[in-house]
Amino acid sequence: MTNLNKTGKKSLVKNRLTLVILSIAIATSVLGAGIIVPFLPMYAESMGANGLWLGIVFSSFSVSRACFMPVIGTLSDKKGRKIFISSGLLIYSLVSLAYVAADSPLALTLVRFGHGFASAMVLPIATAYVADITPKNQEGAYIGWFQAAFFCGFGLGPLMGGLVKDFFGINANFYAMGILSFLAFILIILRIPELNQSVLERKEEKKTTCQMMLKSKTIQAVFVIRFATAFCRGTVLVFFPVLAHNVLHLSSSTIGMVMSAYILLTGILQRPFGKLADRFNRVAMVVCGSFITIVAICMLGLTDNLSQVIALSLCLAIGGGISIPAMTAITIEHGKAMKYGMGMLMGIFYLAVALGLATGPVLNGLIFDRIGLEASFFCGGAILFVGTAIFCFLVIIPAIPDVRHS
Repeated sequence: MTNLNKTGKKSLVKNRLTLVILSIAIATSVLGAGIIVPFLPMYAESMGANGLWLGIVFSSFSVSRACFMPVIGTLSDKKGRKIFISSGLLIYSLVSLAYVAADSPLALTLVRFGHGFASAMVLPIATAYVADITPKNQEGAYIGWFQAAFFCGFGLGPLMGGLVKDFFGINANFYAMGILSFLAFILIILRIPELNQSVLERKEEKKTTCQMMLKSKTIQAVFVIRFATAFCRGTVLVFFPVLAHNVLHLSSSTIGMVMSAYILLTGILQRPFGKLADRFNRVAMVVCGSFITIVAICMLGLTDNLSQVIALSLCLAIGGGISIPAMTAITIEHGKAMKYGMGMLMGIFYLAVALGLATGPVLNGLIFDRIGLEASFFCGGAILFVGTAIFCFLVIIPAIPDVRHS
């Protein structure tokens, strides 16, 4: 028994070390992505892109992710996680050079599509890896740590990107992305082991398809709320800068600092609220965080000064900090209980995110053109309200297909 306890402790320490290394690698890669994202509109405009082309350039990334994530997730259940994560990071490095070489909106759209393909290999599969090594009843703590690294890396990107662009020019942003992605690739290759034991575990997994997974009421509920959350946050990321610049007349540096602070605080809160998700009712946490976000985004459209913007950004960060680790923990716990392939499951999970981020800016862009900016924020809140209501309805219904099919 003593030997078993020692083996268990060694395995736990090893898993935690792997989690930390993987989190550092992902944070490094998304730091690189965050460096370029805020400056892509002006880069595209320098090539002659109009409003329509700007929408196409940005949506191509999410469309590509949505197309490839379920497929790559399924393949990772058969071939392993490490090969896909490392391949995606290596493609990131090459894509950074393609950004520099792009000379037209069409070329930039193709580059963004390729970037989305690489992204489909990295974050969903890395999340599946975390799920594989997560001990029972610690889903919130592990995923909270991982998502904290992701948000903090992405949140630091705009600040670092602004400095790089001001001193060295926009091409330096793409080179910085390539260097950071390559460093993350090296870290994964050298320090992250492939999950050899997962080959044995997969023999016990049920042979499921995406269609079979989506028959689960729990998966349906998580898909809906994750889509609605991404829709809502996509609205904030796209239209808050418009509000801050056109209505509040804030400077670009102030807008960047507020955006980075919002993303960073969301990340910092992932770990403590992830731990709470292992102790308290996760469904209640999702609902609570969602309603905080709904109120904050609706009020954001009515704000008229910087103090209110800062306060509402704080509320948005708290809402995301409460709800996101809880909904991810629900997904992991349910997937393990049903013996689903984690790669396929995380592909579906992040498919919802990609669809929300792709449709939110487009729909709210049309609303902005026809009705006004305030209506865009109310639309984001309304979608999240409906998504939260559907989530509650689905998780309350006894999930008969979850326990009857074999």
